[in-house]
Amino acid sequence: MGKLTQLRPFVFLAGVNDLNMHKKIYQKLLFYLSLLGVAASILAGFYDVIFGSLFEFCHLIFEVVEAGLDGFITHLFHTEKRETGIIVFYI
Repeated sequence: MGKLTQLRPFVFLAGVNDLNMHKKIYQKLLFYLSLLGVAASILAGFYDVIFGSLFEFCHLIFEVVEAGLDGFITHLFHTEKRETGIIVFYI
């Protein structure tokens, strides 16, 4: 009887605990694949809103840095607004 058990395929040797373990692994895999699908659907559906907002945020940061440079250069070199704009443009 011992040799017969050794020749059987793995499926017949798997106990209830092993099958439950595999079931939990497949459930987790299915859950994470579902989350990935939902995330991809949201990205595909709202890409213009997401990337448009990202572009606007980067533009806002650029404007804040430019305004900071304007104030810094005006204070440092005692220049007028037009001269400061030219200096910041070339920086």
